Amino acid sequence: MKRFTFIVLAASIIMFSCNGGKQSASTIEDNSTDTIDSVSICQTDSIIVEEYEEESDEPPMPKSADELFDDFFFNYVYSNKLQKSRTVFPLEVNEADSTFFISKADWVMDEFFTEQEYYTLIFDSEEQMEIGKDTSVDSVVVEKIMLTDSIIRNYVFERKNGLWMLTAINRTELSENANAAFLDFYKRFASDTEFQNKSLCESVKFITTDTDDDFNTMEGVITSESWPAFAPELPVDVIYNIIYSRTNPESKRKIFLLRGISNGLEVQLDFIFEQGRWKLAQLTT
Repeated sequence: MKRFTFIVLAASIIMFSCNGGKQSASTIEDNSTDTIDSVSICQTDSIIVEEYEEESDEPPMPKSADELFDDFFFNYVYSNKLQKSRTVFPLEVNEADSTFFISKADWVMDEFFTEQEYYTLIFDSEEQMEIGKDTSVDSVVVEKIMLTDSIIRNYVFERKNGLWMLTAINRTELSENANAAFLDFYKRFASDTEFQNKSLCESVKFITTDTDDDFNTMEGVITSESWPAFAPELPVDVIYNIIYSRTNPESKRKIFLLRGISNGLEVQLDFIFEQGRWKLAQLTT
């Protein structure tokens, strides 16, 4: 591993631009009520495959995709047919003090983060980052975090009879989220360059791929003076998070991961909580 020290504007890196999340294409209507019996939902992979093939010329999702949530979800977000077959209808939607249901006929494909060409994740540790690879996980929540409106839409997925299904959508206030304090900090960090500069550790560790050897990395140090040359553009409107296990609101560390879709690009920001405030300790690209 090579080590070096950065000088102001002495090096530059190409960071991919993220202009904030677009709103989902899915619409939820408060007057949607339906009493379709959810027993009609397919119960086996073979039935799912047959229904999917009848409705679309696209190849069906491999049965093995149900082993890991990520494999299933990246099929789910790109297919309206799969969304309809892997959602429990009538779908329960809880917003504030009201509950209503969406029928299969009224479902509008939710594009989630697909049009952004990136998605985001928040973890408490490296160990938590590995839980997504655990095949025993059978309950996951996908959070659509609307920073501007301080609202979070929680998509609840459960594995039933070996099949991942969307079982409910719960809308909550950002203040009720386990990561509320960090999200309030991130919202300002991503949009306020002056605040961002003041929220750096005395020196920020920087790790990137060696330009001469893709299998090696280079390490350096970024100071507040050189930070503008390395600061990534972060989403400021809508971000997503996937919760594979319980989040620890008392954690003194948060890992914010911004990952491109099908382009191999990735930015990881490691924050630590010290002296009563969050600070950026490490940037990895």
